[in-house]
Amino acid sequence: MNKDIITKTLNELHDRLGDKIFTEPSKFKGALLDIRGEDSAKTIRHLLNVAICDMDAYARLKNNKSLQNALISEMNQVYAIEQNIAQTIISSIGELLGVSIVIPVIQGVSSTKAPANISNDAVITSIHAGTAGTVGLKSDGTIIATGCYRLEEYGGYNVANWKGMVDVLYSGECIVGLKSDKTVITANSPHDNNEMYNTIGWQNIIAISMGTSHLLGLTNNGYVVAIHGRRHGIIDHGECNVMNWNNIKKISASFMDYTVGLKSNGTVVAVGDNSFGQCNVADWRDIIAISAGALHTVGLKANGTVIAVGSNGIGECNVADWRDIVAISAGIDFTVGLKTDGTVIAVGRNLEGQCNVVGWRDIVAISAGLSHTVGLKADGTVVAVGDNRSGECNVADW
Repeated sequence: MNKDIITKTLNELHDRLGDKIFTEPSKFKGALLDIRGEDSAKTIRHLLNVAICDMDAYARLKNNKSLQNALISEMNQVYAIEQNIAQTIISSIGELLGVSIVIPVIQGVSSTKAPANISNDAVITSIHAGTAGTVGLKSDGTIIATGCYRLEEYGGYNVANWKGMVDVLYSGECIVGLKSDKTVITANSPHDNNEMYNTIGWQNIIAISMGTSHLLGLTNNGYVVAIHGRRHGIIDHGECNVMNWNNIKKISASFMDYTVGLKSNGTVVAVGDNSFGQCNVADWRDIIAISAGALHTVGLKANGTVIAVGSNGIGECNVADWRDIVAISAGIDFTVGLKTDGTVIAVGRNLEGQCNVVGWRDIVAISAGLSHTVGLKADGTVVAVGDNRSGECNVADW
């Protein structure tokens, strides 16, 4: 991968869209999906889909340190310690956006320049709502958590001292972290010394997804690894049968017993329990993001519309009229969408208030859990609604 290829790719985007990059995100995403072939194009599509498109950062990125940190976090996830390559790509993106961004030092790797326009204060760059807890990843690679077991209780999940994280997930009684060296580590609750997931041997992982009983890892060459949890039930629905998948760029493990994968060509694959048609995604096209709930699956299309299959007993699949969506998240019997203007929409189960997101503003990322919803704001603060019996919504001081 060299700078000429990266620059050519970015110039192609700019020539196609011009100022529409800032004003028409759905067309921007469509152009990203149209660029094929070059490794750099695939990388840039991944980076921008998450770090720019999905966070509606076009006009606000210049003066928003939290979004800049989130973009850096995404770079770290894909290119961990390849500092020079990462800086080349990020500088090229910065030139396109009119932003000066420099990636800070990662685990002792020297940067050629000092960070520019980046706050030294660690801010929340990503969030994950689990079954009865919430975890956040900070820009310095450390973790914050609330819910069943806070980090400081009884040694917490023994992750208070984790460093160099690029992603973190919570489900049941386990926290899983993706490290900058592309390996995966896990920690159980303070009351359980038995290992929930054995990820020894996992290498070159660039993304992770976890349900209540299985864990997925996406490798940097587009393959997927999967493992059942120690408490997995007797019935195996085939949710870990992903060894033949290839050209995958995003993964989603359901709360129940199925797995969904997004391919680089915008199509979707799924395996596992299909009792409610939640795996009927073979005809999906032009998809840029996926989310598996408990018994329903949601897909975000390049034009900003949303598609859903599976159980719709409480209206969780009633997304046909959604427009201008940049991110989606499926919980148990409910669905949440982030719009280009930073507002949030939700449908489905609302008995615990998990869909009460009408007043949210300036949101850049969302995550739907078992029965609560979490949002990351542009200023790096976090909001949450829904079931709070385990303290999973206690994020006001983050």
